[in-house]
Amino acid sequence: MAEHSCVTKTEKYRVQMSDGRLFLHLANDERGAMTVMELAQPHELPALYTRKMLLPLAFIPSPADVVLIGLGGGQQAKFIHRYLPELRTIALEIDQEVVELARAHFGLPVDDERLRVLVSDAADFVRDHGDEQCDLILSDAFGEGYRPVDALHSAEFYRACHRILRSGGVMTVNVFEPTAIWANRFMSTVSSIFPCRKFIPISPVQGVMVLWKGRPDLDWDAVRERAAKLDGKANLGFSAFVDELQNE
Repeated sequence: MAEHSCVTKTEKYRVQMSDGRLFLHLANDERGAMTVMELAQPHELPALYTRKMLLPLAFIPSPADVVLIGLGGGQQAKFIHRYLPELRTIALEIDQEVVELARAHFGLPVDDERLRVLVSDAADFVRDHGDEQCDLILSDAFGEGYRPVDALHSAEFYRACHRILRSGGVMTVNVFEPTAIWANRFMSTVSSIFPCRKFIPISPVQGVMVLWKGRPDLDWDAVRERAAKLDGKANLGFSAFVDELQNE
């Protein structure tokens, strides 16, 4: 049995070490983790869904700007900062304490010209952000009990996300343990705003929804070339993802 040790605990959060991994949990929740980090490979993405959320980058001809909604321990922000230096990331986190834990325990870099971490309500940020200012939105924010935040799944929110994406941009959404009622409402909402979409199943209770602004670039030679270059920098399976979609 793996040995668990508590690294630090606050009123709301707990950082715990177990079997060569560091976990960020809600303080009184034993079911899941907000972040998992391999101590031997702290810049990698051990959680499968975090890797899947980045794969649609292969369909964006010249991505430059990413908006990350929900920081957690900062694994996606760290990964992009290290392996995809051509990208600028704005990471949105509503709780200052989460940012402090990410920097103190998970190695989240300090802000620079390629990474800005903002303590901000993502719904307010997206509403106020300028038109066509980003190429990829990564939405991975949950409330107590890892339940969806209503304000981040409203029609108003998704219309704002659509507006701030550049032409050909993509939004990916982590969908975790949805109820049937919530899933039906979610599908109805996003399908009316993002007609081109793809659901990537991860497990029986989790998946990633990919939402394209407009139609995806289906110049398959160009897409495969971008995927190969991305795999050369950040080996996440971009080429396999493209091949799978092309063969559907």
